[in-house]
Amino acid sequence: MGQEATMEDVHRQAVRIVFDRDRGASAIGGDLRELLVPYMGGTEAGARLARELITAKPVMAPILHIANHLLGGPEPGPTPRDLGTASHSIGAAEKGEKKRLDPSVKEAVRRARRLLPESGGRVMTYSASGTVEAVFEALHADGLLTHVYLSEAQPGGEGRALAARLTADWGPRGTEVFLTHDAALASLVPRVDLLTIGADLVLPRGLVNKVGTAQLVERAHREGVPVLVAAAHEKAPPKGVRQVHLPLPLETEAGELTDPPTGVRTVGLAFEWVDIRGRALPKWASDPDVPPAEPALIEILEGLVEARA
Repeated sequence: MGQEATMEDVHRQAVRIVFDRDRGASAIGGDLRELLVPYMGGTEAGARLARELITAKPVMAPILHIANHLLGGPEPGPTPRDLGTASHSIGAAEKGEKKRLDPSVKEAVRRARRLLPESGGRVMTYSASGTVEAVFEALHADGLLTHVYLSEAQPGGEGRALAARLTADWGPRGTEVFLTHDAALASLVPRVDLLTIGADLVLPRGLVNKVGTAQLVERAHREGVPVLVAAAHEKAPPKGVRQVHLPLPLETEAGELTDPPTGVRTVGLAFEWVDIRGRALPKWASDPDVPPAEPALIEILEGLVEARA
């Protein structure tokens, strides 16, 4: 009975973690790994929970890796955490240093330096990504940022929170942070030297990110503004997962829309596919070193795609 109670508690904690809307995929995946891997790998209870996790967040690669292990696949490696969103037992300075030393951050910083003017430049991002935030911190420390453009990223408001963190960390030290509403951000793309975006999942020909990302990338291409995807290796899904397996665009509960008129049906969208390739993607994206997807993982994803259709 005690073991059953323990497993029920683990299950409840896992559901609470996966539905946390204040943190990114890396932070959620890291907490799930710490909680679940010691308990449920390859068990019947683990398989049931895997289906719940995939159904809840089918386009977050770190969660797909956890689910893949619960379905009998190899244990996923440790995941770097989003800046400011990891376990509260780790101090902010320590988290920042760990993220800054991550190879994905180093690669993105090197590429950003080549794309920005030597005297410093203007950058834009959307939503919030721990890797992107770490890249901005490094560029700011090098004196390469003059302006950062963000939008609120509603309904979660993570862009507003990122703006608050950056201004609190930097203070009046030369980099101005601008915040606008989501509908206006694409119109500001011509003002910047670089559009830097994170991702919840990366494939060789594109990525999944918060809805609204695609229009920014398209506007940047039209305006000749370079695009840089800053994402950790964990954002590559298990090998064998392809775009066709992802239920996109991903709908969310209608409650995210504020006070719709009586009788009006609502559609909320959370994630979308962004067609992007070549130098904009991380180097590892063309051939990531990831474990193969379990057949059960693909079957669950295909079922979600069929249900959405």
